[in-house]
Amino acid sequence: MSRMKTISSIDTRLNILADKLNTMAEEQLACHSLDKTLEDINKALFDNNTPIPDEQLQSMILELANQLYFAVDVQERLGIKEDVAKLIRQEMYCESKRIAGGTVAEKEAKALLDSQYEEMVQIVYSRAYKRMKSKVDAGYEMLNALKKILGARLSELELSKSRYIGGQPNEPRERY
Repeated sequence: MSRMKTISSIDTRLNILADKLNTMAEEQLACHSLDKTLEDINKALFDNNTPIPDEQLQSMILELANQLYFAVDVQERLGIKEDVAKLIRQEMYCESKRIAGGTVAEKEAKALLDSQYEEMVQIVYSRAYKRMKSKVDAGYEMLNALKKILGARLSELELSKSRYIGGQPNEPRERY
């Protein structure tokens, strides 16, 4: 029974720490406007049984491109914070190992223990960066898809215009 309590207490502690780290990572993302734009596009694409008007599609493309510009900036800032957090963790680890007494294994254990909070901060920024990167990548995929849809529509429009100039279908031209 004591083993079950131990597993339960470890699980509880793990959930508490994971929730805290997730909350910190979410706070670092600050990409709510990109999320909202993608949600709006998703609704427009899948909630209607009618095609999206060209003007709305153009507006979506512009809005998404704009949001991605700012999201990439956030992503790069997170990357810098992740790099700095890694350096701080390494500094703490090395300093703790340097001043610790005992055997090599004891110094290693002390350094790992002393730098665990710095490692958690590094993990937060690492996860936030990865999540932001995946959102930016998905945003670019959506942007490219919207551009393809608009491009196909414009090509279709041009093709139909070339077939019917002046209300009459064009005669095929002879090649020289």
